[in-house]
Amino acid sequence: LKELARNSAPKYIATELRIMQRCGGAHNIMRMHAAYREKDRVFIIMDYFEHTPTKVKTALRLLVS
Repeated sequence: LKELARNSAPKYIATELRIMQRCGGAHNIMRMHAAYREKDRVFIIMDYFEHTPTKVKTALRLLVS
């Protein structure tokens, strides 16, 4: 479960959801199962990614290199 920042612009939220719908499950993008809004909060339900902070940093470094 990912909660998007409350101050995120609606355009940013729509873009992130669209990308996850199109690419989720491939290209190192987690698969999105659902998204919902509760008042001023937006949540995305996606696959669980078991990690440690070091593994995430290493994975991100590999993606941008």
